[in-house]
Amino acid sequence: MPLMLKKFCVLIAVFVLSTISVFAQYGISDPLFYQSFNSGVPAFGTPFPGYSNYLYSSNLPPFGYYVRINNGNVAPNVWWPATDHSGTDGDNGYMWVAKTRNGSSNEVLFEATVNGFCEGTTYEIGAYVLNLSKNAGGIAPEIIVRLVDDSTPATKGNIIAAKKFGPIAQLSESPTTANWDHPLLPFIAPANMINAKLQIVMVTAGGPFTNDIALDDISLYATGKKIDVAFFNVTGASRTACASGPRPFRVTVTPPEDGNDIKWQKKFNNGAWVDIDDSDKPGFAITSETTPGIWNYRVASAPPEKLIHFSCSVVSNELEIVVEPSVIANAGPNKFYLRGGKPAILEGSTNTSKFSWTVEPGGDINSLSSTTVLNPLATPNQTTTYRLNAIPDKNTCGDEPPPTYATVIVADEIKMPNTFTPNGDGINDKWVIGGINTYPNPSVQVYNRQGQLMFKSIGVGATPWDGTFKGKNVPAGSYYYIVDLNINGMKLSGSVTVLR
Repeated sequence: MPLMLKKFCVLIAVFVLSTISVFAQYGISDPLFYQSFNSGVPAFGTPFPGYSNYLYSSNLPPFGYYVRINNGNVAPNVWWPATDHSGTDGDNGYMWVAKTRNGSSNEVLFEATVNGFCEGTTYEIGAYVLNLSKNAGGIAPEIIVRLVDDSTPATKGNIIAAKKFGPIAQLSESPTTANWDHPLLPFIAPANMINAKLQIVMVTAGGPFTNDIALDDISLYATGKKIDVAFFNVTGASRTACASGPRPFRVTVTPPEDGNDIKWQKKFNNGAWVDIDDSDKPGFAITSETTPGIWNYRVASAPPEKLIHFSCSVVSNELEIVVEPSVIANAGPNKFYLRGGKPAILEGSTNTSKFSWTVEPGGDINSLSSTTVLNPLATPNQTTTYRLNAIPDKNTCGDEPPPTYATVIVADEIKMPNTFTPNGDGINDKWVIGGINTYPNPSVQVYNRQGQLMFKSIGVGATPWDGTFKGKNVPAGSYYYIVDLNINGMKLSGSVTVLR
């Protein structure tokens, strides 16, 4: 820890330090608190409760009111046409403007509860402040940035750290983001501080001549020695990998603060950061993931007992590995085509633009309406197997995927005779179902009126019913059949008459 900061390690302190951010000199944690006041299309934002006892105004605020605006030009005769500080919200980012009560001084303009402090850890409060008032001759206000203990009745109200800032000078020309002042308040968290109030206090009494100030991007971070990470022996912070082939990436880490440990963390597609097991071992390398997307990596650094707490850990810059999807292809389900009927439609799928259909030996490629669309029409003359081929394009990676096939089963229309005459004259002696042998595995069942099974056959080429049951002729009359073609749930039922 820098010696200068050690000198300020007191329970109640007033810091009068340079406004140069330690962010550039030291690393920071994920924010314990950050407020940008969001963004929106309306020039005057909607109410934003919970940060002040001032009342909300939807227009130029009177004394004791606050507004959220995305540009000072909403009141061009009163305010400079300033936009919010960060610019990360686009043109619609809001800032907070509070009008101090007339005649009141030392009023809390903004207050937020913060928790998660680690004893002995150095933190820094930051806020961006801009004098919005346009009219000359006003009073440039002063503010205090402070942290007040709110943990227990015994400590409630104790000032942990505070800094007076100002006067906040009035501008003479249209402001830019460079005109925003940035008061900073470093402090060291005392023991047993659980909750605290981050406050911005208007020291100057409100009145008709007191300038209005805007607040934006209020934050509280842990700070410490800066940690830098990089891919080994290459420039740039982004790399690519293929989902089908995880690969190691060697990385470098600058030494942490004396006594601190480090741990690598990762997040997927802007999700939450999670620790990587055993990443504190020497020679650690990042192994790319198998799930396509954007993976980010960083190092967290803190004393060993504090490393599990995000609010105690300084984090490094981020590295990125873009995992590209490997090529996948699926020819889809098998299809049925009734010869001369409606074409079958193949249902291929793939994530590459480079694909084509081919036909297996014995088939006719011209039976497809196209070989370069995923859902071609198929009208083969015989049962045919098609293969979907795919190779990587600019958005995919890896090798050609395993073969994938779809078979179009071709069959004839079923013709069901409703009578036959099993009298041994060689004419119509058997119940021959036309076209049934063009189906892959048909089954035929015949029942009498009492529901007794008279005949059953399974498979292609089975002998048709000859009008007998257990070797004896069945009586003339009507019998009932169920024919299951065993494809696409196709079943036929009806009656057949035996004539003698």
